[in-house]
Amino acid sequence: PIILESSIADEKNSKVINPENDNKVSTSLKANDVANSKEDNCVLEITNFNVSKEDNTTNSTIGDNNEVNNKKNKNRKILKIVLLLLFFAATFYTIYAVSKTLSGGNIASLNEVLSTTSPLFAVLLITLVMLLFFTDALKYAIASKITTNKFDYKLNIGVGIMGRFYDNITPFNTGGQAYQVYQYYKHGYSSSVATAIPIVKYVFQLIAWIFVSLILYISNNKVLSFLPKAQATAVGSLTYLGIFIASLAPTIVILFSIFPNGIHKIITFFIRLGNKLKIVKDIEQADNSVTQFLESYRQAFLSIAKNVWGIIALLVLSIIDFILMMSIPFFVIVALGKTEPSITLFWDMITLNAYSLFAASLVPTPGNSGAIEGVASMAFAPFPMGEGALFWVVFIWRFCSYYIYIILGLLSTLHMFVKGKINKKKIASGVNNGKNQNT
Repeated sequence: PIILESSIADEKNSKVINPENDNKVSTSLKANDVANSKEDNCVLEITNFNVSKEDNTTNSTIGDNNEVNNKKNKNRKILKIVLLLLFFAATFYTIYAVSKTLSGGNIASLNEVLSTTSPLFAVLLITLVMLLFFTDALKYAIASKITTNKFDYKLNIGVGIMGRFYDNITPFNTGGQAYQVYQYYKHGYSSSVATAIPIVKYVFQLIAWIFVSLILYISNNKVLSFLPKAQATAVGSLTYLGIFIASLAPTIVILFSIFPNGIHKIITFFIRLGNKLKIVKDIEQADNSVTQFLESYRQAFLSIAKNVWGIIALLVLSIIDFILMMSIPFFVIVALGKTEPSITLFWDMITLNAYSLFAASLVPTPGNSGAIEGVASMAFAPFPMGEGALFWVVFIWRFCSYYIYIILGLLSTLHMFVKGKINKKKIASGVNNGKNQNT
C-alpha cells in the first residue's frame, strides 16, 4: 500500500509539474492512435476481402462437388430403375416361357380368361388381398404393443406395405427391415424399440410359417406325387434345405437370448474358421458386427418375454396370415371359372404353394423372382384350370402377392417426392418474401 500510494503521488506530481510535456505526450499518443486505426482498418479491409474471396472460392468448390455428387446419385438411381425394369421383364418372360412349355405351347388370350371368370370368386380374391394388407399391419401393431404398449395401427399400415416394397426389390428380401427401423425412429420411437419391432414380428412370423409348412408337408405328403418324379425330388429337397436355412436365424437368436456366452463362443469359432479360409478378413470387426446384431435381437426378446398373451396373439395372427397368403392360387384358379372349388383342392394348393415358397427362398433375387415362378408353374400345372390358363394363374397370383406391393410402393415414393418438391418451393418462397420485406 505504501509503494502504491507513493507511485500514485509521483504520477500526480509529474502531471502538475510538467503540463507541457503531458500535452505533447497526449498529442503524440492521439496521432499514433489515428495512424494505428487507419492501418488496422486497412488491414481489416484487405483481410475481409481475402476471406471473402476465399469463402467464395470454397463455396464455389463445394457447389461444384455437390453438383457432381447429385449427378452421380441421379445416374445411379436411373441405372437402378432400368435394371429393375429389365429384371421384371425377364421375370415376366420366365412366367410366359415356362407356362407355355408346361401347357403344350398353348396360352389362352385375356378375353378367353375373362369370359369365364366367376364374379363371386373374383371379389373374394380381391377381398383376400385387401385382408392381407390389414393382417400384416396388425402384426406390426401387435409387435409395437408388446414392446412399447402403444397400438398405432395407422402408422403400421404404411410401415407394412413399404416394408414389403423394399423387401421385394432387394436380394434375399432384406431391404424392408432397415426402412421400417428408420420409420419407427422417425416417428419418435427410441432406437432400441425401433429395431425391436421389425425383429419381433419377423422372428415370430417365420416360426409360424415354418410350423404351418411342416404340418402341411407331413399331413399332405402325397401332393408331390402330382409332379414328375425328378421335379418332385428337386422341389422336396430344395424345400427342406430352404426351411433349414430359414430356421437358422430364429434358432440362433433364441439360443443366444438364453445362452449368450456359449453361442458367442460357437460364433467366434466359425469366424476364425472363416478367417483361415480367407472368407473373413477382420476377425474382430466381424465378431463385433455379429455380436451387436444378435444383441439387438436378444434385447428385443427380453423386452417381450413377460408378455405371453402378446406373443400368442402374434403367432396366431401369423398362422392365419400365412394360410391366407398360401390360398391365393386356389382363389385365382377357381375365379377363372373352369374349376370347381373343393376342400381337397384348397388343401393341395396351399401345400404346393408352401413348397414353392421355401424351395425358391435359396435364390437371392428380389422377391425370389424367376425361381418361384418356375417352381410354382410346375406345382400348379397338374391342376384342372382350363386350357392354356396356367400363364394367367401364375401371373395373377404373383401380381396379388408380389407386384401389387411394388406398385403401391412406387406410388407412395412418387407421392413423397412430389410432396417434398412442393415443401421446398414453399420454403423458398417464404425466404424470398422475408428478404423483400426486409428490403
